[in-house]
Amino acid sequence: MTSGASHPELREGSKIKNEISRKARNDKMGDDYKKSKMKIIKKSKIILLVIIIVVVIVLAVWAGILIAGMQSGTSPDGSSPYSAVYLSTGDIYFGKLSWFPSPHMTNVWFLERGQDQNGQPQIAVAPMKSVSWGPSDEVNFNSQDIVFFTRLKNSSQIVAAMENPSGAMSQGMVGNSIGAAPSASSSANGTIKK
Repeated sequence: MTSGASHPELREGSKIKNEISRKARNDKMGDDYKKSKMKIIKKSKIILLVIIIVVVIVLAVWAGILIAGMQSGTSPDGSSPYSAVYLSTGDIYFGKLSWFPSPHMTNVWFLERGQDQNGQPQIAVAPMKSVSWGPSDEVNFNSQDIVFFTRLKNSSQIVAAMENPSGAMSQGMVGNSIGAAPSASSSANGTIKK
């Protein structure tokens, strides 16, 4: 009887032993799986980090080239550092346009429209600082009044007049502004109001 009773116990013991060794094998395989998964995760993090670094370097180089072009006044498309701004009032301003913290322009010139003695339309550009009420050479714009703006090319006659006013005056391009500002919507400090 004892031998019959011990026989099922042996089977039970061997089942437990087999279960333990199977779990040990699974744990070892699980550890190997976890290690390989961790290696893959580390590799993908490194690859992602390298990609981010490359993108940042490319953006920094691009920004540097763009800023250097703006500071030197040249750009690949031949545009100058000067812009033209057309306002909803019909006024057109020329100068160096900046957008931060709000749209404003320095080295400001404006388009003068008039008529000669025969009633023929006359158009000229005049520096803002030459207006009789003596504004500063800066205009701040209300962004809602800007209809459009564009960069002027280096080959523009306006740019030539702005860079060499005395030469442009001899050609009749520059007006001698002694009257009012370009429109009634301009205030004394050069800010264009709505």
